[in-house]
Amino acid sequence: MGTSKSEAEIIYKLRFNESDLHFFSDTHAPSFENHLEWFTSEVGSGRSIYFVAENLTNGEKIGFVRFENARASANWVNSFENFDEVWLVSFATRSDLRNRGLGTAMIKHATDKFLEVQKSAPVTLLTWAIPSNLASWKCFIKNGWEKKFVEGFREVVIYSPERSS
Repeated sequence: MGTSKSEAEIIYKLRFNESDLHFFSDTHAPSFENHLEWFTSEVGSGRSIYFVAENLTNGEKIGFVRFENARASANWVNSFENFDEVWLVSFATRSDLRNRGLGTAMIKHATDKFLEVQKSAPVTLLTWAIPSNLASWKCFIKNGWEKKFVEGFREVVIYSPERSS
């Protein structure tokens, strides 16, 4: 995905839906201008890669899956120092399209595409969700991710695919 203003707006609308903010650690939406600056920097630097899902019949945006290079952008990744390449995965699905398996399908498709593009040495993908967000946990677990507690960190869901060299 590029870094155009329209692409930033798609992500902004999906991520900062007022009814969903309680699912995230940052429960207040930034201004769109601040989001655009952040988004342009993240995608332009390669720290974040987004896959946007859309309805093929009408082009409507359904949701997105984000892969964030945790080593490049977060201090907390030291908790995962025994892993090689660590990417934090997050996603959002339009609230009116939930409970249809779309989040699970988006994570499956985006993970497959990400691993095709990311040809580096062993990669570990991880995510977490607030404990009450069972729907989010299920989307990952249905795709073969494992729920674990990592010392010094809260419960996470980890996926370490076998990679052939």
